This record gives sequence, structure tokens and C-alpha cells, in this order.
Amino acid sequence: MTNEGFSEWFALTSSSVATNAPDAPAAVQLCRADKSLVQYAKGKSSMVFYFYAARSARDALTKMFADEIDAPGTKGQGALAFRVLPGDDAARAHLERLFEEFEQRFGSAPILHE
Repeated sequence: MTNEGFSEWFALTSSSVATNAPDAPAAVQLCRADKSLVQYAKGKSSMVFYFYAARSARDALTKMFADEIDAPGTKGQGALAFRVLPGDDAARAHLERLFEEFEQRFGSAPILHE
């Protein structure tokens, strides 16, 4: 695990999700795979989406990003990558803090939340 307990980054592909996303609760972050930056109101970041999967990060990624897994770039942000922080309440609370900090720092939610 790296960076505040999150895993390393993995490509958002069917095999990578099956191998690296836990079939358990987890906080999940997604960014542009090439780490290119999105222009937000107050700065730039490669982060594009945050969510908490209460039951299975694997199932949630597979359902929420089926189009992106089948055809990278479908959501208009190029190929995506994900990382996970397994856990229940502490992982959810940590992700909520990161989301709030993102909104304060960049002036909006990550672009795929719009």
C-alpha cells in the first residue's frame, strides 16, 4: 500500500479489476491513466472520480465503469486507472475527507462527478 494506505494505481481493465479490486468494502479513486491534468476552477489534477463501495469494490467498478472498461476513453478522459483503500468506516471517512479537500483545493468535484 502507498499514499495514505491506498494501493498502487492499476489500469481500469477487466482483468485488472478482477485481480486488484477487492470483493469487499473499499474507498476507490480514479485518475487519468497517463496522469495528464484536468483543468479545474482553482488548479489542475489528474483525479477524475472518488467513491466508496460498501459491499464490493470489484463489483462497483465493474458496474459503474463497464463502458470505460469495454472502451477506454468512453467517458471523455482517456484511459483511466484506479486505486483502492480497503476497509469499512475508516476508509469511507478518509475518502470523504479527501473529497472535501479536493473540492476546496480545486473549486469543484472531480470531473466525472458532474
